[in-house]
Amino acid sequence: MKTDFSMEPLSVKNILFISLGGIGNLIFLTPAIAMLCETFPNARVSFFLTASGAGDIVKHHPRLNLLYEMKRPDRTLLKFIKTVRRIKPEIAFVATGTNPLKSGLFSLLAGARCRIGEQFGAGRVLYNVGIPYRFHQHEIVSNVQIAKAMGCNSMVAPSCTIWSTQTDADFALKFLSGVHGRAEQRFIGIHPGSGGNMQFKRWNIDRFIEVSKRIVRLYDVKILVFGGKDESALGAAFCDALGNDAVPCMGATTILQSFELMKHCILFLSNDSSPLHMAAAAGIPAVAIFGPTSDIRTGPSGMHCRSVIHPVPCRPCYPATRQRSGFFNCHNRDRFACLTHITVESVLEQIDSLLKETGRA
Repeated sequence: MKTDFSMEPLSVKNILFISLGGIGNLIFLTPAIAMLCETFPNARVSFFLTASGAGDIVKHHPRLNLLYEMKRPDRTLLKFIKTVRRIKPEIAFVATGTNPLKSGLFSLLAGARCRIGEQFGAGRVLYNVGIPYRFHQHEIVSNVQIAKAMGCNSMVAPSCTIWSTQTDADFALKFLSGVHGRAEQRFIGIHPGSGGNMQFKRWNIDRFIEVSKRIVRLYDVKILVFGGKDESALGAAFCDALGNDAVPCMGATTILQSFELMKHCILFLSNDSSPLHMAAAAGIPAVAIFGPTSDIRTGPSGMHCRSVIHPVPCRPCYPATRQRSGFFNCHNRDRFACLTHITVESVLEQIDSLLKETGRA
């Protein structure tokens, strides 16, 4: 492990963060972003991201210099080099779990003197500061350890955050004021989807509906239904089943507007998805349903977050199965038992426990 790179904190003017994952992965990076901003007080921050909407998470960062989102892979490299070399980043920070060859080359071509990331595969050659890659460790912890290898010495890592605006907060208040119900109406947020291309992470929609009907009766709440435009059909079916007890938000709000809406919920229930991690960053108690993915590595962060799993020997199997076969496929004889064996009662038990624990029951 190389950690012998030293740099005068006040001399650093630009830090480039490379995160080629999704929205949740970038949220897991935000504690490390805060740590580097503290350690290098004169530095502005830039981001190289995939075109997944992740840019919305950081576009209002108070020290933002450049936000570059990869939209056309065939044109990305040349444009990236021309754009990023103008800012001359002294440090390129590669988020955990990112392809070390691709990200390492980006950090090298950016002209960064210090290239920091996890040293596995090509990362052993392309990074000059790094830590070992550990799959069975939360992404937040791994990112924080990378930051510490760069000299950050915060005793306690900051919480995950999203930089929204007052305009987004005002939208949420206006949106909720139009919801029929009492002035003191309480809301629970639910995301029954998992993104358009990751349907293998979804718990059965009928079970989501059953849980929702029961929590409406038990806790006298309305359900705010979150999701992207590519989940409109799923959201419409969910709302049809709940009737007036459901308030559709999917496809009608921006990422930051959704984030502000989540702050008005007493709890959030979701599959492993971006909205789940947004809710956790908002400080909302969250119950997460995990199947093939790792709750240890990508579970929701926060004091009042719970993950519901069914422990079968083969889980978690993602992304290993996808990397091996080119697409995700369940090889268990009892297909997707990790999800199908999660019961309505087990989810309700965690919801009730969290609401009582936080005084919101």
